[in-house]
Amino acid sequence: PYSVFGHVMDLPCPDMPTSSPTPPQPTRNPVTPPPSTSPVTEPPMTPAPIIAGVTLSPIPPTMMPTLTPTISSVPSASPTTQSPTSSPIVPMRAYIVSIFRNAPERDMTSREIEKFLEITTEFLRRHTQSSMVIEGVEIWHQKLTLADAKEGSVTWEEEEEEEEEEDGEAEQEDLNVFPDDEGEQTTDMSMSPSIRRRLNDKKNFSKGQLKHEQKVEVPKVTAVEITLIIKISVSTLPENLLGNMAAVAMNENQVELLSLLNEQAAFYTYFKHMDGIQSNSVDFVTKAPT
Repeated sequence: PYSVFGHVMDLPCPDMPTSSPTPPQPTRNPVTPPPSTSPVTEPPMTPAPIIAGVTLSPIPPTMMPTLTPTISSVPSASPTTQSPTSSPIVPMRAYIVSIFRNAPERDMTSREIEKFLEITTEFLRRHTQSSMVIEGVEIWHQKLTLADAKEGSVTWEEEEEEEEEEDGEAEQEDLNVFPDDEGEQTTDMSMSPSIRRRLNDKKNFSKGQLKHEQKVEVPKVTAVEITLIIKISVSTLPENLLGNMAAVAMNENQVELLSLLNEQAAFYTYFKHMDGIQSNSVDFVTKAPT
């Protein structure tokens, strides 16, 4: 046979196709496994880059959805979140120093301090609620001191009163005879009642004046001096007047505060004999001594 390029047997391609195919015959059943219901490839682990203003495309699910939710639970009657906390605003502080008269010669115990703060806090909230909101009261320091046994600061010696009574008769004898307008001696029997009253008033005035000039030192009793820190969250007053407001409330209503403390005498004997309060405000407190 001949071709365009010459004799077929002389061409450079000596391999001639055979009559039978060399690959295997196709079979009736496929050799590949049937397709599965779930994907065999894992989802990509690298997240897509975050671009501002562009919404990310949803990630294809890796599991088939179920008929019932697998994470949700039965709703509860009360919320599971925590209750709201107090404001993080730092409260204002006021400082007062109070002296409680007629206290035992010892410091308060932890239980007595707890009861004292409970009563004092409620007392101050009740009497200052129109001007400030008190969050709490703390004791910064307590120490023993001395105070007057009784308000008034002036007492009289009983011995001086007895001596004045003994000398009363001798003074009365001197007043029985006195010169009249003409220089003659006149006895009290011949005096008019108005003159005798004037002389007695003059004598009593002289004795009373002498009595007031003879003062003695007032006896002292044990007292406790307590430095209080008052924490205030809201107030309509300037910050430098908050301590004055609390001190005035304690001084003007000390009878009420003392009665509240004395009522606890059955369980807290420290407050049993307290009978006076004197409070003053201070601008700041120093480190409490140890």
